[in-house]
Amino acid sequence: MDGSIHHDSIDRPARPVRRSVRCLCHLGKILKSADVTKRSNAARQIRELLSIELPSVTQAVVDAGMVPPLVELLKEHTRPRIQHEAVWSLTNIASGTSEQTAAVVDAGAVPALVHLVSSPDDQAGGLLPLLQLLDESQEKMFILDNGTFLLEHLCGTRPLPEFDKVSAALPTLANLIKDHDSERVLTSACYALSCLSEGGHESVEALIHADGLCSRLVDLLQHDSDDVVTKALEAIGNIAGGDDRRTDAMLGCGVLASLPLVLSPKKGILKEACFTVSNIAAGTVPQMQGLIDAGLIPPMVAVLASDDEMRIKEHAARAIANFLAGGTPDQVQHVVQCGCVNPFCGLLDVMDDDVMSVAREALQSILQDYQTLCSTVSAKTRLTRTALLEMKTSAEVQDFMMRIKQESERLDKLYDAADQQLQAAASKLLNEIKEMEQHISQLNPPLADAAQAFIAMRVELDQLRQQGPHRGPNVDRLLALQGNASGIEAFKLEIRATQQRLSQLLGEAEQRQGTCVICLERLPTVVFFPCLQRCICDPCWADMQRQQTPAEPLKCPACRGVSIHASNVDHIKTTS
Repeated sequence: MDGSIHHDSIDRPARPVRRSVRCLCHLGKILKSADVTKRSNAARQIRELLSIELPSVTQAVVDAGMVPPLVELLKEHTRPRIQHEAVWSLTNIASGTSEQTAAVVDAGAVPALVHLVSSPDDQAGGLLPLLQLLDESQEKMFILDNGTFLLEHLCGTRPLPEFDKVSAALPTLANLIKDHDSERVLTSACYALSCLSEGGHESVEALIHADGLCSRLVDLLQHDSDDVVTKALEAIGNIAGGDDRRTDAMLGCGVLASLPLVLSPKKGILKEACFTVSNIAAGTVPQMQGLIDAGLIPPMVAVLASDDEMRIKEHAARAIANFLAGGTPDQVQHVVQCGCVNPFCGLLDVMDDDVMSVAREALQSILQDYQTLCSTVSAKTRLTRTALLEMKTSAEVQDFMMRIKQESERLDKLYDAADQQLQAAASKLLNEIKEMEQHISQLNPPLADAAQAFIAMRVELDQLRQQGPHRGPNVDRLLALQGNASGIEAFKLEIRATQQRLSQLLGEAEQRQGTCVICLERLPTVVFFPCLQRCICDPCWADMQRQQTPAEPLKCPACRGVSIHASNVDHIKTTS
């Protein structure tokens, strides 16, 4: 059959192609040729060039004006081989930079691709005759996978394309997530829908009105693939983040029943689930009540108190803060009773300004709600002076007094609960401050001793430098004592005292030196001059000499200063 696809040509790795990109203009002319075989060969050669995956090659293909001819090849429905090569090539181009993806969109690839990957059940689609020409199911799936992958890139390029350029893909994407179970197809299609949901009013409205699209996205939250669930959640969260009507549309599809099922430890899914809850919580009181009835507040509070990533905790914090800012007193009371105060207090010292700001606003909302609760409770329960004057029987008055007592007890419990949580948070912060102060106080004495010892050493060193030329036994003093027997004896005694002092200093130095700075095991025996650092042992010095090159200066391993030579103090031999 003309243009049939051979099975071994689909998954075979691309061979190294050495054809120069200068031949692209010639290949472009061949693509417009009437000879089918030549067009097919030209399309294959372009695909092989793009398979090199070099940015320069991809840009050269775009600069040569090859994208429009490749898009035209998608329309040759009776020649699947050529379509196969064109889809592959356009996918490689769209996977490049945002400018390269935009070039594919501007060339009109979306309508042609939509016609190609439409569901086989869609009689207007172009895939039905194409699939009838293909014998291998793997070949059918190849075109479907790559076509959907290409749609994902065309809809998801940054910045997002104008909706009128990609709107034709929406019905096809809706059919793909409804009619196919392939993980790759579902992941690519859901990602494309997520990108479309990030657009303006027009694109989100189109998603809501697409037949069965929102319901299918909710159904996919129970899919086995984490990637599919994550991308479906992204689209749901974006749609629910619009106005109240769009939020109601998602709630009407049963998203609240599925959200508790996806609050898993998997960070990608958990992040998108918290994002979706925060968008719903920014809606109306009934929408917030739906979240409470679905049991979603305790999991959000648990995320606040967990060690999850800060971005995940930020979405959970915004969800709870939205409740506290826009909920009724009863809803606020429910959120507080779930234990949100302590986690919010813990977020006040994180190194993230956005999260700290959300935590401060949430705590302020809690305080304001409890301050206004007393003024609103009377009106809500009709515990007013006017209501009391309207009562005619003692039973009504007794019932009135009983309700006052009950409200008083309820308010006391609320205040006690809030006070306990705030006191616990304050106590925790005070304990942390005390621990830090204790740690600092423990460090102060050693630091002070070290500073004093350093100052004393500097003073002694300066004195030695000043007195060095004028003290101690030296040749000039010995020559001046010729003929003075008593002076010579005193000089000898001074020499012995100096030797004893040097021995004492050597012992103290050995105690201070510790171990070899390289192996950290043996005692140091080699001294470097002129820094006089006794810092390495003989074996490490031998290794250092073997690695030393004539061009490199000898350096002390301790101070890293340039040394004239090094000596072993035990054998007194020069080893420079």
